[in-house]
Amino acid sequence: MGLGNGNGNGNGNGNGGLRGAPDTPESSARARERGYPARTMQLPPKLISTFNLTSAAEAAGCRRRRIPLEGQRTDVVGGPRHVRGRIDYKSNPPTSGEHSAVWARDGNYAGRRSPAPERYVHSLERGRVVVHYEPGTPPDTISRLQRLMLEPTWTEASGGYINDGAFALLLENDTRMRYAVAATAWGDLLACPRFNDRVYDAIRAFRTIYTMKAPERAGEDE
Repeated sequence: MGLGNGNGNGNGNGNGGLRGAPDTPESSARARERGYPARTMQLPPKLISTFNLTSAAEAAGCRRRRIPLEGQRTDVVGGPRHVRGRIDYKSNPPTSGEHSAVWARDGNYAGRRSPAPERYVHSLERGRVVVHYEPGTPPDTISRLQRLMLEPTWTEASGGYINDGAFALLLENDTRMRYAVAATAWGDLLACPRFNDRVYDAIRAFRTIYTMKAPERAGEDE
């Protein structure tokens, strides 16, 4: 499992299951099962020392937004319904709402067909973060995003580290979003109109705050 009981200092010297970033950007067997290549490009830069999302988003020129939840039911206990077919979501990329009963699994969908929005919205409900990049993104940028997703990430919800791309999806956006890159969680959006080196820090901070903060806190192997 990629979850530990870290002390939250974020420096990789705690006792919380953090295996540590490897000297070479090689993914583990578990990460490769999730679709990540054995080797990726150089590590994405860390340009700020804080994991404050507001500061990181501002530095990257990104906008952090809380999106009203879609599809909530008030007549019965429970959240959005499981439905078949396409859903017309109000936000782009979508962050909540009715969705497929089948969720998209954690992993790297770069170079593969992206899962349908109805499937990854269910993944969001299960505590995942989805990182979208626009079509036409340069291959070296995609490779850096892949490496970013493999970084050990301390999360507020667990008080520990996740590894090997767990609790996250990376995909090419197919909803015609207006952003170069975006990160979504259940009811939350990080929207970046342009790509720059500071975007990586913003995504790191977003994952720290929003991973596993959703109605269904599903485990890594579910």
